[in-house]
Amino acid sequence: MKRTRLQQTSLEITVGAFVLMVILVLGYFTILLSPTLGKATHDIRVEFENVTGLLKGDKVYLQGVDIGRVKQMEMVKQRVIVTMTIRYPLELHEGYKISVEASSVLGGRYVSINEGKLDKPAIPPGMKIVGTQPIDFIGEASETVKAIRESLEGGGILANLTNAIADFRVVANDLKEGRGTLGKLIKDDEAYNKLIAVETNLVGITDKINHGEGTLGKLLNDESVYTNILAITEKLDKGQGTLGKLINDDSVYTNLQAIASNVKEISARLESGQGMLGKLLSTNDTLYAELTGAASNINVIAQNIKDGKGTIGKLVNDEEVYKELRSMIGEVRAAVDDMRETSPVASFSSVFIGSF
Repeated sequence: MKRTRLQQTSLEITVGAFVLMVILVLGYFTILLSPTLGKATHDIRVEFENVTGLLKGDKVYLQGVDIGRVKQMEMVKQRVIVTMTIRYPLELHEGYKISVEASSVLGGRYVSINEGKLDKPAIPPGMKIVGTQPIDFIGEASETVKAIRESLEGGGILANLTNAIADFRVVANDLKEGRGTLGKLIKDDEAYNKLIAVETNLVGITDKINHGEGTLGKLLNDESVYTNILAITEKLDKGQGTLGKLINDDSVYTNLQAIASNVKEISARLESGQGMLGKLLSTNDTLYAELTGAASNINVIAQNIKDGKGTIGKLVNDEEVYKELRSMIGEVRAAVDDMRETSPVASFSSVFIGSF
């Protein structure tokens, strides 16, 4: 029985010692890790227009170094007075900046302090310290999204995008159903087989070209073609042949320039209505009317000849006139022959009579 009580007493002592050690360790780490405990601190008051969710106990950073905590906040005439306990003596200069920043996109705030440049005048003690307006990224993002939406809706862009999406759905559905050229290329195996055949043919063609077969293959692989082309270019450069003279001989250029000048002069005369061709091309319808009248007269004459009217018409169409003309020609030819036969006798008679 005594032994049992002794054991119980030892257990209580052990538990008590363990709890005491835990308390001592916690106290040690509390003193060690406390940012202000055991260190000289002082409070500063900063006036803000808006702190955007800053809370008591939030951290205070100087140039990115943790130097204190937010002690309290109070509203004074629509302004927020933030009291901060810091363990670093501030020396603010003109151009200083104290602002409330976001710890992360998920939330949380801290106070950021920048003392300003050391070459600027220092802020006198007791002067009111004013913080800058914090940036509300979420609010600004919401306002930006709202403005973009209003702009899209007001300018009809959103409606156009909606229509474009609807059209894209129609196109996608057509492609899915195999309609149209692209749809057939996607769904129809025959089109795919044709493409494979085209690819095979192209491979065969390129293989022939690579082996120097055909005209193009010879052009790309036969060095004699290159040699001939080089020889031709050398002849052209030396002014040999017709093309070489055209390229190198200035007289050819002069003649071409003269021809161009003559063509220009002729075109100017045609445009001004000079000459027969110019009158034909001119906007003046006088010559055209005269030619039209002459053509009409010729047409009437041709029609009269066709109908057998007039002398020429009868000559063309009446066989009796043709026969009479033929008979007359025969008689004239006989008379001429008789005259030829009697002309020597008449000449002799004239000479004989004249001698007396």
